[in-house]
Amino acid sequence: MRPKPYIMKNITVLISLIFINFLYGQTGPGGIGTTDGTSNLVLWLNANTITATSGTTITNWNDKSGYGFDFNAGNGAIFNATAVNNYPAMHFNGTSHYFQTAYSATLNPSEFTVFSTTNVTSSTKYKAVISSRDDSTGTPTEGYILYARPTSNYWQFWNGKITGGWNVTTGNTATAGNWAQQMLSYAEIGINNKKLFINGALDAQNTYILKKNTTRPLRVGAGRNESTANYFFKGDIGEIIMYDVVLNEAERIIVGNYLAAKYAYSLNGNDFYTQDNTANGDFDHNVAGIGQAANGTNHTDSKGTGIVQINTPSSLANDTFLFWGEETKNPTYNFSTTATYVERLNSKWRISKRNDLGTVSVSVNKSDLTFLSANGCNELKLIVSSDASFATKTTYNMTFSGGKYTADLVSFTDGDYFTFEYIDKIVVDGTRFYNGSGFANVPNTTDGCYKLLVKSTANGLLPLTQGCNVREVEVEANGLLVVNSGLRLTVAGSVKMNGDIRLLGTSQLIQTHTGTSLVTGTGKLYIDRKGALTNIYQSGYWTSPVTTTGNTYTIANAMKDGTIPTSISSTPPNINFVTGYDGATTTPISISKYWLAKLVDDVEWDRHGNENTTYNPAIGYNMKSSGANGQNYTFVGKPNDGNYSVTVTGGKSTLLGNPYPSALDGDVFLLNNTGVISTLYFWDGTNDNSNSHIRNSYLGGYATRAIGIGTAYNGGATPERYIPVAQGFFIDAIVNGTIQFKNSQRRFNTSAPFYSKDDAPFPILRLGFDFNIDATNTFHRQLAVGFRGLTNNYDEGYDAIMYDMRPTDIALKVNNNTNDFVITGIEDFVETITIPLHVVLDQQRNVTFRVDAIENFTPNTVYLKDTSTNMYYNLTSDVVLNLPAGNYTDRFKITFRQGTAAIADYVSEHDIFIVDTIDNLTINSKSDTVITNVQVFNVIGQKLEDLKTKQTQVTMPVKLQKGQVLMIKITLENGQTIIKKLLKK
Repeated sequence: MRPKPYIMKNITVLISLIFINFLYGQTGPGGIGTTDGTSNLVLWLNANTITATSGTTITNWNDKSGYGFDFNAGNGAIFNATAVNNYPAMHFNGTSHYFQTAYSATLNPSEFTVFSTTNVTSSTKYKAVISSRDDSTGTPTEGYILYARPTSNYWQFWNGKITGGWNVTTGNTATAGNWAQQMLSYAEIGINNKKLFINGALDAQNTYILKKNTTRPLRVGAGRNESTANYFFKGDIGEIIMYDVVLNEAERIIVGNYLAAKYAYSLNGNDFYTQDNTANGDFDHNVAGIGQAANGTNHTDSKGTGIVQINTPSSLANDTFLFWGEETKNPTYNFSTTATYVERLNSKWRISKRNDLGTVSVSVNKSDLTFLSANGCNELKLIVSSDASFATKTTYNMTFSGGKYTADLVSFTDGDYFTFEYIDKIVVDGTRFYNGSGFANVPNTTDGCYKLLVKSTANGLLPLTQGCNVREVEVEANGLLVVNSGLRLTVAGSVKMNGDIRLLGTSQLIQTHTGTSLVTGTGKLYIDRKGALTNIYQSGYWTSPVTTTGNTYTIANAMKDGTIPTSISSTPPNINFVTGYDGATTTPISISKYWLAKLVDDVEWDRHGNENTTYNPAIGYNMKSSGANGQNYTFVGKPNDGNYSVTVTGGKSTLLGNPYPSALDGDVFLLNNTGVISTLYFWDGTNDNSNSHIRNSYLGGYATRAIGIGTAYNGGATPERYIPVAQGFFIDAIVNGTIQFKNSQRRFNTSAPFYSKDDAPFPILRLGFDFNIDATNTFHRQLAVGFRGLTNNYDEGYDAIMYDMRPTDIALKVNNNTNDFVITGIEDFVETITIPLHVVLDQQRNVTFRVDAIENFTPNTVYLKDTSTNMYYNLTSDVVLNLPAGNYTDRFKITFRQGTAAIADYVSEHDIFIVDTIDNLTINSKSDTVITNVQVFNVIGQKLEDLKTKQTQVTMPVKLQKGQVLMIKITLENGQTIIKKLLKK
């Protein structure tokens, strides 16, 4: 059965209200309806949306409902910018002023609710506030009208009817000379379906059927719509609001309280919002509300004209309401810093609560706020207090989703204040830290979106005690920030230093932004670096992590005597740069300026000997020591940050250095500069005990770094991935190009001495090669082979050319390249791999082959193969060979499995090698002592072989089973006898 029309209408109304309450932002008056043209709010004329000077005639009053029913016809009215409570209104002269819009069926619905707020002036004629009428023949009449009656100024609600004149609902409340609220309500059916409310109280009601206007325009401020305007309104009108439904009681109460607070009049009924009173602070603005009326109707989601949306009451019951209003009219929302360095919104709200509707959710759109930093944390919080100053407060965290911040389960008490705040900066002053996430509010690594502000009163007695990330740093003039040793201060953006930053011990400063430097100000950074030299003859290569002029540095201005390491109050003196060759441990220390030199895109040093020479931050310098073992230096200046570049020429060398007050990732640096350079070389003079300033007498050499692998020089430190602060290093340019340093290469690493450690993720074989330079000095060369899925040809960045091949030395060979290599990256490991070596001897020597280290894999055995003798030496133990002078380019290889000619070695005392092959025994005299007799016995004394000879190497056919034990008796020409036990392989 089809429902009756009135039942269908009620269903439509219910659906519409649900639609309003839950799917929209509730931006209508008091939070009833929306302003996007899709809700039951079909007309909203609001004088507060007009910007004009008082006394201006306004002829276009725009509709803010979203439906676009602008009133742009008629003679207009006079704008009064401060008509009431500092709000504007339209002033009508009672003779000619009015606004008009064309006929629309939407504005002539079957049911409606109309609110007006007016200050009527007494006069002797009818005064039409809003009129939609047609009375062209006098009968029948159509439409509706709100009149202020002549003289008595009672209010009347007129409606057209099917026959006869007008149906008039007459009230008995006069409001002339005062601001007041009128509300018309018409329902299509029902008893007392037509109602007139004045100031929130029912003033009159009737049961009438309304005949709708179907052609005439709608007017505000005048009537007689069917012809020339008449019945002009005299007085002020602030707002006209129309819904195309009958609002429920809860909604009517909410709109009524919104208007009463704004236009500063008292309601005669349901005056539930009380914070608009002067005694309560006049929170008159953007009033909105939610609640449930005594008759059970409700409205549970409102935002209104302000920015605050409240919804989802947890315990809704009859006669429960929650209203909120704001202290500021037409606010421009900004945040300002409180005494505790919290950013608080510059406006606040106050609550009126009628009975208890439980907890609620409070939301605000991000687009309605302007944060101090667009890239800050912006973790907005709702704060609630019974105190207007928020001296004590309850804080609610707000979650961000869909462009909106929301706090759930918020509990309000009648009279509470609330506003919003967030933390934008972590602050340290002379007494405490504020707002950090670590212990005692010190920042830590979770604070990357906050600014760190160091106040002028900060004296360093409150240091950073945890490694931390921050968005930016500002040190005020005379302020001091101290970072304890072993910690990092990582900054995403700028560092503004008008005070100082002191990095104690191994602490470091890292900036991570892209582009050029974001360091400004007149303050200074203090950072220490301890040298590795032990005497005045050794050389070290340095650079500076600070500049003295913003873009350059000089050694004298940047590098200070750090004998007393940096502390809160240390004052490092200038270094005493002296003539002559030798430094000294004077006070302050003395450094010889003679050895100060740089090498920039050349083949020879520029030994300028001038501590005031200007340097690019990425260029390093050579310097000899004061003579103190591990002399400490302090660098003082503006911290280096951002991009630096050095132009180089293919085939030439440059001494570069880590320019930053943090470690530099050498592998990333090489990757960023692939094509121009492939290897980093680090001078290691720590084992140089030559006690000579003569270059040819130096015993130092170059530790080497390719991507992923480093090798030590002569048993020194291995240059692993991270290059320490102030460390200089050499490069050889492959082609013409530009070498780039940038913040993305910076890392935090505190390993000492000059080379940090890391673990490569791929197998590495480190081979060692030793020989005696003289009676007291042994040279050790290390080679490194990385099995990393590359080719056996030259791979740029992964194969490192040997920078300092000695007359006696060993190197790796790389296919299709004639250079000698100290590091090579090759294919993934398999036992069939063969690694060719290049061995050179300037004279006949005993040389030792060994495995220095096996990393990240476990081969069964590593062999040294001598292709000239077809012998395999097991490198489980050191292999010592006596080799004549020569250039052995193809003789020696590294293998990982036994071939048909494979041998297992046995090294005896007295320089005798006994080598067991599958079919033979070979006895070799390392010292060239002649062997005269070899006898082989089994374990029960049976003689198996007896060979008389006069040779230094003897091979005997001994075919025995694997695992059989032999006793070997060797007689030398000098009569000495050697007996050894051998397990047959």
